[in-house]
Amino acid sequence: MSTVTQLGSHQTPVAAFIARQFGASTGHAADTPLGTVTAGGQGKSQLVAAWMGKWYGTDQDPRLDAPMHTVTTKDHFGVEVAQLAAPPFAPEHHARARAVAEFLRNHDAWHGSEFVTLTIEDASYIVIDIGMRMLTPRELFRAQGFPADYVIEGVWEGLETPDPVWVPFAKDVQVSCCGISVCPPLAEALVAANCGHLRVGQWGGAAAEIQEG
Repeated sequence: MSTVTQLGSHQTPVAAFIARQFGASTGHAADTPLGTVTAGGQGKSQLVAAWMGKWYGTDQDPRLDAPMHTVTTKDHFGVEVAQLAAPPFAPEHHARARAVAEFLRNHDAWHGSEFVTLTIEDASYIVIDIGMRMLTPRELFRAQGFPADYVIEGVWEGLETPDPVWVPFAKDVQVSCCGISVCPPLAEALVAANCGHLRVGQWGGAAAEIQEG
């Protein structure tokens, strides 16, 4: 992933998964067997294709195999999902599928038949829903290379006093902090490449200078 700064960013990893449609059902691991296939409702399982998109002027079509671009202090990246159904699909899906097709026609993205169709490995699917949401601050920090336990929600003030105070950060502040940060993997790589000769290790009970590159 490219460096996350406060000035601009646009990414797109792709992932597909099978969703279970039992109302209150909870998710299950992607490497576990598929749940029971029932007689009605197309087995209560549904293929969902998810990807990360960007909303940044007219530049909204990044390559799927490109690293994530710069993250800004404003929301420009989101998770998008398309729910797919293999025809023939259930009658209760028709109205929503037509709405998806109309939406894409209005944005000059679909000029085909009544329903939006996709062909994946010689199998045809109909797009019956599209969902979008912006990336959360935690997701942005993870994409930037920060560990999961890195504290981004706020800061302790007055640690030198008997009663320190936790000051929470608003969402826009968290995003801004990500935007002006330096991704740890890149910083580590630069320091290792340029200052490896300054690294000191412990070997045989004595400090030894490690010469690199």
